[in-house]
Amino acid sequence: MQPTTFKSIKTSLFALIVSFTFSCLFTNPSFADNPIYPDFVDRKITGIELGTSYLKELKSVYGEGLSVLSDEGVCYFSEKENTFIIFSLCEDNLVCSYDLSKDKDLWGECSNYKTIHSLKTGKGISLGDSIEKVIGIYGWPESSKPINNLNEVKSLDYHTDYTRDRRVTLFYDASLYFENGKLKRLFIHDGN
Repeated sequence: MQPTTFKSIKTSLFALIVSFTFSCLFTNPSFADNPIYPDFVDRKITGIELGTSYLKELKSVYGEGLSVLSDEGVCYFSEKENTFIIFSLCEDNLVCSYDLSKDKDLWGECSNYKTIHSLKTGKGISLGDSIEKVIGIYGWPESSKPINNLNEVKSLDYHTDYTRDRRVTLFYDASLYFENGKLKRLFIHDGN
């Protein structure tokens, strides 16, 4: 009987790991259908999902709203949260983005189109959240640089596309703007 060498154990272990990984990726349908995605993809907000919901669904959830952006968007106002939400439409009236803002100068005309819905994303992000909470949920953006003081951060940007994430319709962008460490504006887009 020949003694087992460290090299042969290492080679066998490597072969086992490669074999297991291959079988998980290509033969296990539950893993293949549910791959691991970036934490920051957050397409839902109160019954609407970017890239899959249409204007008709939007109006059934939120009501008529005010037509804005040359009829390529609809806006609403949450009195409870003192927040405006503007949905943008892509071709065929597909809802492809939303913008949460407290900016009355920009969206004040939407104040008469009230919604009772909570304006939190599917992952629980809402205006006023701390940058620490956002990073805790979404993770660091790809383009982040070392930051000494989180209160100095003005924005975080996240990007992916359909080639890296099958949940994404075409191109996914999330831009989050902060003031004094608190989320002031949130824009999420999934489309062309």
